[in-house]
Amino acid sequence: VLISQLEEGPKCGGVLVAERFIVTSATCVLDFGGIKKFLEEAVLYGGGTSLLFDFGDVVDAVIHPQYTVNPMAYDVALVKYNVQENGLHLKPVVFNGSLSEETACVMSSWWLTADQRPERLVWMTVSLTPCSPPDPNLICFTNDNNLFHKDDLGSPVVCGGVLTGLVPRGGGSRAINLISDYMWITDTMKEMATIQVNTNSTADQDPNVYFLQILEKLNLLSDAKSDSNQFGDHLTNWNNQIVVPLSYVLFAMVIFFFVLLFFIILFTVVLVYYSRK
Repeated sequence: VLISQLEEGPKCGGVLVAERFIVTSATCVLDFGGIKKFLEEAVLYGGGTSLLFDFGDVVDAVIHPQYTVNPMAYDVALVKYNVQENGLHLKPVVFNGSLSEETACVMSSWWLTADQRPERLVWMTVSLTPCSPPDPNLICFTNDNNLFHKDDLGSPVVCGGVLTGLVPRGGGSRAINLISDYMWITDTMKEMATIQVNTNSTADQDPNVYFLQILEKLNLLSDAKSDSNQFGDHLTNWNNQIVVPLSYVLFAMVIFFFVLLFFIILFTVVLVYYSRK
């Protein structure tokens, strides 16, 4: 997963661990300016070896309660999103809380080099080695200090086919140990998944909400039509141009119609009043 900010562009990586749930770095979430801003401005991209589509809308994010910057510990965040049509094609990574006996691992990232705009998914093979001194929050690799770079933040490390770690801030030759955070991640997913959704049944009966849902579906159809013309093997645009959603346009048209109708009625009343006088 590539996590982008509306005005600033790509920020960090992440990984799909279950349907509607992404694990990323807590540092990444806070780099948006806090959780509130992350929920408002985060955009999720994915699709395979190339960035093909925006696959979901972020609805919630939780940072590990024991997260600290210095020393770096528990640098993990769980992100919940609503699946769009394109997101149905994505499958989560294997994540079962067990450390593979294999020492060969693969780190996947959207950045080939630091500060380069992402175009294709890249990966490198790394080898596990004991950390010195031992740290339960980290896993270490045999290489120099420049194994990962700063833009790899939140990129997943998979060992023996199992998700094992995330690249931390600053890169280097270490990664966040997700095995030690497995219980918190699974427990938090259960809590976020069981949040009451009874308001959905009530919302379906509300004409205003129903109207907004129609606008949203029209907007998705419009986006799908435009995406079908650009669907290819490359990222279409990272200039973050301002695009007015179709729902906003329709809403503005409805408001304009009612304002126009109001002035017509007012003009008619005034005209009738003075003609009788």
